[in-house]
Amino acid sequence: MTLGGRIRELRKKHGLSQEQLADKLNVSRQAVQKRESNINEPNIETIKCIACYFQVDYEYLLNGKAPNSPLIEINEKNERKIFNETRDRINVLYYILLVISVLLLIICFIWALIDKRTHPTLGEGFYVWYIPFYSSDAELIVFQLLNIVGFVGIIISLLKILNRKEK
Repeated sequence: MTLGGRIRELRKKHGLSQEQLADKLNVSRQAVQKRESNINEPNIETIKCIACYFQVDYEYLLNGKAPNSPLIEINEKNERKIFNETRDRINVLYYILLVISVLLLIICFIWALIDKRTHPTLGEGFYVWYIPFYSSDAELIVFQLLNIVGFVGIIISLLKILNRKEK
């Protein structure tokens, strides 16, 4: 079988029309037709692109040797490995988010203990947690934002961690 015949065989095996393959390779439909008919031979870079797209060794396209199954198995193993590594990294990021959020709330708690302001009706202690959000005191607004970020971070990270453990 010729190079063009192997390209045609792979295209049909993957259920692609000449137009669809041409779109994938960024060439015209006529270029694909000429290559399949052995009127025009593709350059080595195009052969490598075709081999990569169909997940076969480019040597198979050139001389018909080396079946494509080992490459597909290797690619599937690599994809699984990359997927697992990415999932593990994302899990670590959620744990980091959880730790940072808890630290933020601990800092806010200590800040509230240290703050000596008094609330008109509640008295002394933890005043910063009772102030309205529309307060004009920038320090108190920062305190409230840190609390919100801390609570939201804990909620998001716990939901994601628990959701991932269920799967």
